[in-house]
Amino acid sequence: VVSPLPETLTPDELEAVLEAARAHSRASKPDHRPLALALLLLTTGIKKGECLGISLNHIDLDNPDEPVLFIRYASAQNRYKERKILLPVEWLPAYHEYLAQYNPVDQLFPWSQRRLEYLLEDLGEEAGLDKHVSFDMCRWTCALQDINNGMEMDKIRQKLGISKIQWREIGMKLRKLSGTE
Repeated sequence: VVSPLPETLTPDELEAVLEAARAHSRASKPDHRPLALALLLLTTGIKKGECLGISLNHIDLDNPDEPVLFIRYASAQNRYKERKILLPVEWLPAYHEYLAQYNPVDQLFPWSQRRLEYLLEDLGEEAGLDKHVSFDMCRWTCALQDINNGMEMDKIRQKLGISKIQWREIGMKLRKLSGTE
């Protein structure tokens, strides 16, 4: 049994969500958290738990042309999911503005998962979407963008931290979503 295809953002909807996030950064009382979060999720494809587990020392900016996010797990049984993901250089200004505003001490996003879910939902509403923007939708949208941009399927699998067995179904869904199957 295969679960139904996930809902993703179209390129226009993706841009509308990012524009809604940018509007928060430009507001009279700016909030840089929505843009930092949305850009991170839509370009890395990380899961909700992985996002909540990011410590500031998991972000490596030693090479500003190739910033890196390390996904780490506390549990030894999940060590095989650990990976490094190249961050887009376009994320860095949002990240630095976010750091200056919120001054997080250890955890990148020190809010509850529910608070961050509300933030994503609000961005979807502000973008005028009928879709419910979520961590999962951002993950699938990122993977779909990667496949549409010509990234090799195995590189997408590795970026998402998915085993080869799990990839059978997920890869099939991505090919259907992208129209390559």
